[in-house]
Amino acid sequence: MEDMSEMEGGSPKRFCRVCGDNAHGSHFQVLTCRACAAFFRRTCQQCRKYTCRKGSGGCDVSKNAPYNCRYCRYEKCKNVGMKYHTQTDLPSDVTMSSISPIASTSPIATRIQEEPPLQIPIVPPILLSVPMPVMPTVPVNFSEHQILLETHSLMTQIKAILDADVINYGPSLGAFRMTTMQRMLLAYEDIFAELRHVQLPDVTVISSKDFNPVALDPKITYIQAAKFLMSFPQFANLDFRDKWQIFKRSTQLFGGVLHAYPTMRLFRDKSDFRMYFGNRLAVNVEHSGLGLANDPQDKSFSTISRTAIEKIVNPMREILIHEYELVFIQILLCWNVQGMKTISENAKEVANQVVEEVSNEIHNFYMVDLRMTNYAARLVKLLNLQINLDDFANQKKRQFEIGNLFNLFENELLGDKLGERTVTRQA
Repeated sequence: MEDMSEMEGGSPKRFCRVCGDNAHGSHFQVLTCRACAAFFRRTCQQCRKYTCRKGSGGCDVSKNAPYNCRYCRYEKCKNVGMKYHTQTDLPSDVTMSSISPIASTSPIATRIQEEPPLQIPIVPPILLSVPMPVMPTVPVNFSEHQILLETHSLMTQIKAILDADVINYGPSLGAFRMTTMQRMLLAYEDIFAELRHVQLPDVTVISSKDFNPVALDPKITYIQAAKFLMSFPQFANLDFRDKWQIFKRSTQLFGGVLHAYPTMRLFRDKSDFRMYFGNRLAVNVEHSGLGLANDPQDKSFSTISRTAIEKIVNPMREILIHEYELVFIQILLCWNVQGMKTISENAKEVANQVVEEVSNEIHNFYMVDLRMTNYAARLVKLLNLQINLDDFANQKKRQFEIGNLFNLFENELLGDKLGERTVTRQA
């Protein structure tokens, strides 16, 4: 039975079964407002996965709730009986523009309100995954503090990725106007699918003295970084020399996506020093260095790991970072190129445009999706996290340079000489 608790002008006033706002009509078999109908439609169309902000699954999802948890909102949609089947079930009157406009007079908000609403069509699941050439098996060995691997085939494949067309995760570029954040969220969900879905029962936790660096395949990280960058149409249109320089710098900037965020998701306690390293493997880095705990030179690894926990993972735990925010930070890290002397001015201008666009989108995310009227404090913490990730990458680079200088550690995939003999642009 429909809720009718008030009367206006002799007519029953109906309320949304999800958030309690004024209902627009029956959507997905339930009386709801337009905003909740649009939210439910987007979630089902794009197969989105959410995490409860509090971890309890009991958040307030009413219209006036200060921080609207999308996980609990979606669960409420299902609990009240909303059902999504096929495209024919979509109400024609529920569009992206059904979300309430942003109540703000700031230049950013004004710009967002003036832009035409995005029309997001059904995305067939088959389009959400773009097949890539299978990486040939390359033996990886660890001997006398050196990671030994043949890099020619890896560099050849990276060159092929960077020299190709933009990688599309979802509809083609001409199908409809997707924003940069929407496109990169799809790319993130596909490229890093294993990291997003790994569960604690599937993870093996070992002590640092039992850790073998061979368990981590560095090739996978480099392929993922190349694919992620090539998911930007702006990046794909750059000159190859610019693409290579930006890629080379970015390879050490994915620690948040690869290790910190999965660690936060699996191990929520701030006193927990277990860190996820990929391949369903976590290492307890609380006491000793990685792999060779009794060697003085390996103390640097312990320092790096503890720094990652304290400066990156714990801040993520504190704010329960959302995947949208994680991708936003990763975009800022990849396009923070103004200090690079090896790229063109055109590449720097493109970087400015990308950063400006995603900065507007994060505002829209906070105001509309999370309904946060004041997000300044959270945004400051997010940008501090970006700084920590950048500093961590620089610290790790310095440690490896020192290790290489004193013949303590060597890896052909690290440092400024990455692939300089194998990746060249043919005239």
